[in-house]
Amino acid sequence: MMRTSIAAIALSAVALFIPSSGLAMERAAMDQILAMAKARPDAPEFRQALIARLGDAAIKSGEAFDSNGPDFIWAVEAQSLVALADLVVSAGGMMNREAVALGTPVYTTYGGRLGGVDEALIRSNRLRPLTDPRALELEKRTGQGERIRRDPGLLVDLMLGAAEPDGDPG
Repeated sequence: MMRTSIAAIALSAVALFIPSSGLAMERAAMDQILAMAKARPDAPEFRQALIARLGDAAIKSGEAFDSNGPDFIWAVEAQSLVALADLVVSAGGMMNREAVALGTPVYTTYGGRLGGVDEALIRSNRLRPLTDPRALELEKRTGQGERIRRDPGLLVDLMLGAAEPDGDPG
């Protein structure tokens, strides 16, 4: 079962330039959600509170936003964020691999020793190391929102090939 994670940005800042949602979140509710975001952002209770307040459809579409004074919350489902992005730049292995799987161009800034999966993705030009920001190829992706269907047999072959010393699943 794939667990859907939510990336939530909960910031305390002067946000006069950000429009209010009209039905601003009550101060107590805002404080509770901000406390949950700081303490355990991966907790199921936090996810449930965000869905209850902002709505699952709004979170998945990236339109889940609410504010109270200078505090605001914007929540978006992480997989949707990566899938719809024009580009991902990350040092995180899982985020990079997810971007590759979703067909989003991805650069890694990780400076340590890379794992075998990342090395294979770099060799196949599906993951690009980034040491100089001028090397970024910035362009708007076309065809966003189209689901890329993959052959599950290819995934099995890749996994079996990684497990074999010579890289051949056969």
